[in-house]
Amino acid sequence: MNILLAAIACLSYTAIVAIVYTFAWGLSRHLFEKIKIYYELVLGVILGVISIFGVIILSLTMGENKNYMLLILLPIFLYWTCLIFISIYATIGVVVWNLLGLFLFPTLFPQYFISFLNTSSIILIITSYLMAFVIYIINIFYKKLTTWVIWSIITITSLIVGIVLAFPNIKSDGTVDYLITILLWLGTGYITYAYFAIINQIYNHALKLRNLVTYDYQYYLNQASAHDEILNYIHKNKIRFGTYFTFFISNYDKFDEKVNNEIRETVVTSIAKQAHEIFTKNYNQVIFFKPNYKTFGIFIPMLEMQNSVKEEQRLKFAEKISRSISKIQTTFKIENFKVSIKVRGVVSYYGFHSNSLETLFEYNVITQNNAAFSDREKVVLVDPRKVLKEKTKYKKILTLNELVSLNNSAPIFESIYSIEKNDYESFYLNSAVEGIEITSNLFKEKLETIKEYGLNSIFIRYLALNALKSIAKYKSYKKRNFIEYDPLFISSESFSVDSFILKLKSLKIDLKKLVFNFPITQEVENRDLLEKNINELRENGVSFSVSDLGSEATDFGLLGIYRPNYVFLERSIVKKINLIKENEKIIKNIINICNKINAKLVATDVDTYMIYKSLKELGIKYFEGNLIGHGIEPKMELENELKYLLVK
Repeated sequence: MNILLAAIACLSYTAIVAIVYTFAWGLSRHLFEKIKIYYELVLGVILGVISIFGVIILSLTMGENKNYMLLILLPIFLYWTCLIFISIYATIGVVVWNLLGLFLFPTLFPQYFISFLNTSSIILIITSYLMAFVIYIINIFYKKLTTWVIWSIITITSLIVGIVLAFPNIKSDGTVDYLITILLWLGTGYITYAYFAIINQIYNHALKLRNLVTYDYQYYLNQASAHDEILNYIHKNKIRFGTYFTFFISNYDKFDEKVNNEIRETVVTSIAKQAHEIFTKNYNQVIFFKPNYKTFGIFIPMLEMQNSVKEEQRLKFAEKISRSISKIQTTFKIENFKVSIKVRGVVSYYGFHSNSLETLFEYNVITQNNAAFSDREKVVLVDPRKVLKEKTKYKKILTLNELVSLNNSAPIFESIYSIEKNDYESFYLNSAVEGIEITSNLFKEKLETIKEYGLNSIFIRYLALNALKSIAKYKSYKKRNFIEYDPLFISSESFSVDSFILKLKSLKIDLKKLVFNFPITQEVENRDLLEKNINELRENGVSFSVSDLGSEATDFGLLGIYRPNYVFLERSIVKKINLIKENEKIIKNIINICNKINAKLVATDVDTYMIYKSLKELGIKYFEGNLIGHGIEPKMELENELKYLLVK
């Protein structure tokens, strides 16, 4: 067998298939969305015809030394392509033409098609067809097999079957040619698969850039020209006021991760078209645009409100927009899946909030990223004061990041052991920056610098947010979790209990398992507001604890405000329990206080068994420290060796 000629034949056939796939499907599938199934059926027939003519051309170019096995196997490769990269409907046409090429055309055109198949060839052909179909059916229900995995399973199975069939005749002359043919067939198949994968990546990237999605050029202006077009309209029609409305799919990134490209495109396209129909019907002279691939935008001239921009009217108009957005269907049944999303929006007013569209877009983005939407709340009205605070917060975070590397910070789950349960009872989430725990002496200098710059509050809240995300990630909310928070922020006028609770619920954390910890040594000026907010948070299921009880700076007056469920001992008292006799009296007094306020006492920094034993004898039942264990991931169960040691 001429290996070079066979390789050229394989590459020529796959090149033809690749070119047709690129222009007929790879980069143009969106054009036939409305007649998708019919187009796929026709495309399958066309590909089947091209395959047959390709086989005839290859047969002619091979001359006398025809490799009939190769001419049979190449159309199977086209069947795989349709099944994996296009659809089952396109596969129907290819299979029909392939069957004609196997059973009818050899009789009509024996000079081009082989008229006799041996048993080994028949088994290989049946395996190649059936294996691909079985994997396709499995993937319909399992949905976790990638195209690479599917292609590899089919290829490896075909190769194994081919080798097994060739083994009994391994010494015959034709066996080597047979195996080389299979290897060439499968090898060129992998090359073509790589090409198809690249085409798909290009297509998906183009979708994100909004160059190929149908609703873009039909209904929505692109980002590059959107604001210019709106401004031209404003100047031409002398518009003084208008509604700058942006809406989006809530948690788009998670939605994008969970669904495939086809489902995402179907949902996003439907949302865009529905919004266009609803707002065109309810409002006049509406301009639709797309600020980015995640967000849709609508500008509504407010001709009837040019003489008034009263707050009541602005709220009513925002409510009207909210009712309009509520009409959008957000539940879809696609490919036997039920996809449910939430559409949310942000409203700002041209001529009131700003005369700059760029500024309005910035307001909307900041509000979108920080607003806590309730289940019933569809649209939020921009509050420039809150936007200003968020921009100030961003600047503070940038300054803070120059002092400490926030990107290299990570929560640490410090396990809390319960004598009564003889197991881990809960977790205290400490934090480390660049591998240094913030409670250690090594971090003390940086912590002082942060306080000097007035960034301590935002630093604590940043670490608390990371801790909350870790709780959601590792699902440690099944046990109680302690997180340090800033009491000064909770006692400030800018703190909103409702927004705070909504943000916690958005992380899907059980509030009844969440405990916010406050240093009992930290002074708070507005104690009335602190107590009010603490009580409202407690009504929502949140619990509280205090730390550093027993230190010289302990403010016992705060115990009545916090009403803690848990109390953490001051660290140095625990560490020196076996060195300073007075510490025993301090601990006994603190135990009495905890009993009176009905709080559980937790010993911190229990690093040795001797410390643990002494504290246990004094009546403490909860322990946290190096002896108990900690890590970047929560340990849900106590190891048997440690369990045995702690009950001794």
